Amino acid sequence: MSIVITTAGIVIMFMVSLFFGFILNEIIKWIRLRLFSSIVALFVLLNVTDVTHDWYFLFFLGIIIMTVWAVIRTLYMKVVARKISYADEQLDHVWASLYAIYLLYAALQRSFPYDWLQDKLNASPNAAVVTLAGSGMSALLLLTSLSAMIRPYKQLKRRFNKQQAPIEEKSLETIIRITDSKRRGEAVGYVMALVERMIIRKKIVRVERGGKRYLVKRGSRSTTDEQRPELTKLEQASSPVRVSDLAYSEIDQAVSVLSGSRSASMESLAEGHAAASVSIEASGEIDPPFRLLRQDFKKHPISEAPYESRLHYMMVLFYGVEDLKREHRVVDSLLDQYAAMFVIRQEDAEPIRSFNSSTSPPELGQALRTVKKTRWRKRQGLFYNRYSYKHAVFGEFLYTRQWLSGRKAEEEVAHLYGQSLGISPSDRKSMIDYCALLREGEMKAAQLQLYSQMSRKMRESLGFLYQRAVDDRSMGNKSRFETAVVATMSAGKSTFLNALAGMDLLPSKNQACTAKITKLVHNAGMRHAIGYSRTAAGDCDYSGFVDESQTTRWNGIGGSNEVYLEASLAGSYSADYAVSFYDTPGTNYSMDGSHNEVTYRFLKEQTIDLIVYLINATQISTDDNSVLLHKVTDSMKTGGPQPTNIVFLLNKADEFDLEGDDDLEASVSSVCRDLAQAGFDKPAIVPVSSYGAKLFRMALAGRQISKKEMKDMDALYRLFIEDGVDLTQYARIPDLAQVTDSEAYPAAYPALVAIGEKQYRGSDLLQALQRTGILAVEAYINQLAYKQGGKRSNG
Repeated sequence: MSIVITTAGIVIMFMVSLFFGFILNEIIKWIRLRLFSSIVALFVLLNVTDVTHDWYFLFFLGIIIMTVWAVIRTLYMKVVARKISYADEQLDHVWASLYAIYLLYAALQRSFPYDWLQDKLNASPNAAVVTLAGSGMSALLLLTSLSAMIRPYKQLKRRFNKQQAPIEEKSLETIIRITDSKRRGEAVGYVMALVERMIIRKKIVRVERGGKRYLVKRGSRSTTDEQRPELTKLEQASSPVRVSDLAYSEIDQAVSVLSGSRSASMESLAEGHAAASVSIEASGEIDPPFRLLRQDFKKHPISEAPYESRLHYMMVLFYGVEDLKREHRVVDSLLDQYAAMFVIRQEDAEPIRSFNSSTSPPELGQALRTVKKTRWRKRQGLFYNRYSYKHAVFGEFLYTRQWLSGRKAEEEVAHLYGQSLGISPSDRKSMIDYCALLREGEMKAAQLQLYSQMSRKMRESLGFLYQRAVDDRSMGNKSRFETAVVATMSAGKSTFLNALAGMDLLPSKNQACTAKITKLVHNAGMRHAIGYSRTAAGDCDYSGFVDESQTTRWNGIGGSNEVYLEASLAGSYSADYAVSFYDTPGTNYSMDGSHNEVTYRFLKEQTIDLIVYLINATQISTDDNSVLLHKVTDSMKTGGPQPTNIVFLLNKADEFDLEGDDDLEASVSSVCRDLAQAGFDKPAIVPVSSYGAKLFRMALAGRQISKKEMKDMDALYRLFIEDGVDLTQYARIPDLAQVTDSEAYPAAYPALVAIGEKQYRGSDLLQALQRTGILAVEAYINQLAYKQGGKRSNG
């Protein structure tokens, strides 16, 4: 029984002492007497020490050693990590743990509450064991916090001392071994803040060139006496060196000295400088306000909040940007996107659309109270922290206004909005600067602002905006691999693209559906589709949540217009580039001759990397196919600097009666002969079932399918699984690397998938998907994109 009581005493005394330790730390830090407090505490503890127990003096000696060590480390980190909030937070943990040890020792000497427990409850925990165990856990927390502060700095110093050659700044992130995304983000931000601090203290030098940053220790022995003057130019700079601060010749010489490589030509350096100075607004074909729709709501701080909190958050946010609706139509689309992703009922979302900034709606007061309300949330272990949504909504308000207006949020508007949310002037200024840095594309500066100048509470509230901006810029800077999907009417172009997306995104019927050029771009960061339709006059109709009904409406708009879509495609694609697909109108639609003109003009004017030519496997040899093939051949002869690649897909191959008179192998051979006569030597041909691939992917993703689709999927399942038909066996793709199971199949899939009243094994559906041929096509596109690289995009 005494063991149980002592164990309970250890837990309770540790938690209570640590709680009061944090309170004491806040009070003493506020009056700026933290270092002096340790001297007072040691003097008090010495006076209360019971001299009759020798081990007390040993314990007290240990406390003195730990106090001196904590004081020395605190002074050291005040110099090394000055004004870095992450280091300040870790120091708070160090001193709170130290105060907890003081309290535990004082409680032991005064026999409180041990005597009281004996008298009142007849419980007698072993006071010495409780004190030693509690002090040990506090000391462990103290050491962990010190290590979190000092270890990254020591690793940085060791790295620079050991490696005399310049170090690419991004490679320093490998110092951090943490895998948890949130904690890793904080640790990486701390390392980068330490780097900035080392530059300020003139320990290292930074140079930028070609979009990369390099760091080198001052006085590095890797430079010879002849090279020293060029390096001295960099060392004399009192602030981080940027490309724009030095003449091209000076940078060229300096980086050549640092890297030990031959200087690049002036022309390539000028190109790098020009690229670096391009504004984030220079988005090419992408309309800047559209980029507000690029966001992953799973990372949003309000995503898992109760319904009322999500609704009130939306009210407060869109009341702050209501005055911009007249100039920017994207605001309404943004509201629709939030309503869809936050699962807000339509009857609750519609009143928000009618908000007027000149009058405050009656619901706004309650919404503000909900957003400002302080809540408690478990952080990790035994720790809880307070939080509210006011910093998140104010940050998103600033981010949205700055993207729409193209400048910093108006000071008066930001002041009134922040004041209504109860945000202090200093926090308002910090957040305005932070969002301005995100808007200007200064991601490194924004990261430092977030992780070194803001409190943990603000970091947790605003981190999603940093990730949102990073994802947007990453998408805009990726190389594009442009793929055109062409075919005659009803060959299944839209169904093929829906199979790639794994959902019904483009209209696909037996009659002509596609009347416009529709561009579909793979964006792995999106969990839903977004897009816009732009007319010849430049007017844009945005949608933050695109489905088949939306693309059908856009497709029916008269006049010349383009449709642009972004979605996370279901296949596996490299993160280094963004695969883009163009859905073109069928060329043999007799009811509208403009379809021919649109497609032929596109093939003539657009530079593309790959043509996916779909052939209706049930109508292989037709005059319409011959005409289109001739046009495609002409476009390939007048293509870009690289010969355009082409792959032929025999779509609807699942409709062959392989047990009857149909011979798929003979049909593939016939197509090969026809293509050879048209000038294609060893053409890449893949029979596919786009419809089957789409259904299997929708089933695996848990998407809703119609009753007819259920029947069709069951028939296709029997074809590919029970009958064992494998369309990839008939594929003819030269030099295609074999697709392994790990590449073709996702890491996790449902063990059982219920479709209507039937259940299918997930592994069987994946095997059926592979046998449709769609994965072979995706592997071929991936392989070509890897070889060619694609084109750079600013969108």
